[in-house]
Amino acid sequence: MKNPEKLNLILELIQDEYENEKLDLEQLQVIIELCKTFQVKEEMNIKRYKQYQSFFNNNKDSRNFQFFDMDDFKYPGASTPFPQDSTLPMEFMGEFKEEFPDIYEKTSHIFLGVAEQLFNNKDKIIVYLAQTRSEVVLCVLINDEYYQINDVRELTKIDPIWVSNFEAPAGLGASLDKYLNDRRKDKPKNTRKFEITKNVYTYLKDENQEAIILFPAICMDNDTNNPSKESYKYRYTYMISFGDETSDFNDLRGAVIFDRNGLCPPGTC
Repeated sequence: MKNPEKLNLILELIQDEYENEKLDLEQLQVIIELCKTFQVKEEMNIKRYKQYQSFFNNNKDSRNFQFFDMDDFKYPGASTPFPQDSTLPMEFMGEFKEEFPDIYEKTSHIFLGVAEQLFNNKDKIIVYLAQTRSEVVLCVLINDEYYQINDVRELTKIDPIWVSNFEAPAGLGASLDKYLNDRRKDKPKNTRKFEITKNVYTYLKDENQEAIILFPAICMDNDTNNPSKESYKYRYTYMISFGDETSDFNDLRGAVIFDRNGLCPPGTC
């Protein structure tokens, strides 16, 4: 427990308010429901952390996954699997695990219902990175307002300060910036937004899966097959897979995409 003294003060305050008859049954129920909400979130965070670790620690060949470079994931056309003996996909996640705190080693899920809203009449979506506490939040910008899209049942408006939190001194964005600049002196800023193309959503729907699942990672090659013709090495990105909503690693399905080309072009982050 990080701060037992503060917890004791909170508990004492609740007890004192109750003993002095300042809390009735309805107010106590509000406290209980709030704590239940926090409990559900923390239980899900534990599952998301375990899912991330399990995916990294299990051998991809024995799991029968097919890895795809995003540029070669042309579903529903002729997608080309990445060579199975390549270590590159796991290097993407391994670098993130090595360089950044484990509190960020959690999957994010975009549920089917949310994906349906996002990709309605759109060929791609732009995803912005935000943060609350130590939680990285994926969001979209609609009419100058940010809406969370990960691990929610419907688009949920967030405080715009969460976007600022990501690049604040204590945020993941600031750490990503330092990491990138230490390795590429001419690059002061790491990823702030990325895109997901509709073929990912189409695969999700056609394969009867419940969620797009994203794994934090770092681009670890110098591929320049992208519109900017520039290497994205050392940029923050996501591995993308598919599965159900439970965050159970065993329910991942089939394709895993390791993405660098969906990162925002230089100068627009």
